[in-house]
Amino acid sequence: MTDYHDSDPSLLTPRQVFIILFSTLFLMMFVGTAVVLLGGRSMALLSEALIIMPSLVFVWRFKIPFLRVFRLNRINGAIFVYTVILSLSVFVISDALDRFVGNLFPMPAEWLDAMKELVHIDTPLQAALLFVSAVLIAGFAEEMLFRGMLQRTLEIYREPAIAIVLSSVFFAVAHFNPWTALQITFLGLALGYLTWKSDSILPGVFLHATNNLLSIVFMNTSEASLTWYGTEKQVNMIWLFLAFAVIAPMFVLFNRACEEKKAADRQRESLLGEHHEE
Repeated sequence: MTDYHDSDPSLLTPRQVFIILFSTLFLMMFVGTAVVLLGGRSMALLSEALIIMPSLVFVWRFKIPFLRVFRLNRINGAIFVYTVILSLSVFVISDALDRFVGNLFPMPAEWLDAMKELVHIDTPLQAALLFVSAVLIAGFAEEMLFRGMLQRTLEIYREPAIAIVLSSVFFAVAHFNPWTALQITFLGLALGYLTWKSDSILPGVFLHATNNLLSIVFMNTSEASLTWYGTEKQVNMIWLFLAFAVIAPMFVLFNRACEEKKAADRQRESLLGEHHEE
């Protein structure tokens, strides 16, 4: 097998990435669960941060280029605008899927109550902690691991489609909830595609953070106040229709913006190369 690490020190081997991944799952399963159970919502911040710790330790220990290994590449304004619209559309479709699956395979009441309790907001401090942990840290940490380090490595050794699917499956497994596995896998596919096409986790971070933020807002809003959006069992068909109507053209525009940025980057690198030769 070709050793891609020799030509790019920011690339890890599949073996290295899977060791990091399983170390992360072990840490989250035992330490993360214990932290949340013992400390409650006040310790959610630490629990979310645990998911990126093995990766950070590995990158620091072996002096691997931080921005490149986690795919923290810049994006332009056009990519950001299309990402915003896509994030709202994907959230509506994912939420509709979540309610549909929930109707077919209801989550046990104790699990559902525990999830609601974790994101329930009583004070401004709780709101701030939840925003930092579940929106900001989760958005960045999970994308750095699954779409940055894991998917980037898989894209080198496998087809992009396989890399996106595998990273999405691991993403779902890491949430340790079989009743949301299908919905999280769907979200992971969207996150993986945005990352692959833009060669940056930043669009995925925004989508991930938007999904978590809106989920928290909805779970802390009474059902009577959300009748404009839908019911507990389904999303209003108007919003679902708009989401499907918007998502296809937005993906086309997103793809075009990514290709234009890559062409501009290649041209800039070519000009810089010519300048250095002179």
